[in-house]
Amino acid sequence: MHGRLDASTGKRVWHYQTLRHDLWDHDLPVYPNLVTVTRDGKKIDAVAQVTKTGYVFLFDRVTGKPLFEVKDQPVPGSDVSGERASATQPAPSSRRRSRSSSSTRPTRRYRPD
Repeated sequence: MHGRLDASTGKRVWHYQTLRHDLWDHDLPVYPNLVTVTRDGKKIDAVAQVTKTGYVFLFDRVTGKPLFEVKDQPVPGSDVSGERASATQPAPSSRRRSRSSSSTRPTRRYRPD
């Protein structure tokens, strides 16, 4: 779980669940990073959260809105008797872009539109 608290009141401003039912030890490995990104020429204060699976979730620091679309991806269930596993896990979307039209090596980047 990831989120923001109002320091003056201690109340939760927003939160985001980056993992549902941790069956595979995929909890968040490190604290989030405060970053500033540029999107459509506008600077946005953001929060970047890396995961053990190599994803980077990027959130607007004020609203908590993801700066990349997050999609629920199907995941394997559990074979443990009585275990209730989630059928999906959230994953930020990414795009494959080549560096030039003649390039044969696509570049995978996490970059706001």
